[in-house]
Amino acid sequence: MKLNEEVEESEVKVPRTPVQPEDVDEPKDEEMRDEGVKNVEEVVCEKMSDPDTTK
Repeated sequence: MKLNEEVEESEVKVPRTPVQPEDVDEPKDEEMRDEGVKNVEEVVCEKMSDPDTTK
């Protein structure tokens, strides 16, 4: 139940922050997001290929 409460609080805070189209159009944000996704994929691949890392 605590997790649900935290999620609800975060959802309420999101609309309060003004979203500027400039921030979304910046290539830096896109690069950061792409790098984050790649890093996650790499970590998942490493865990899948090396079961010893889960120990």
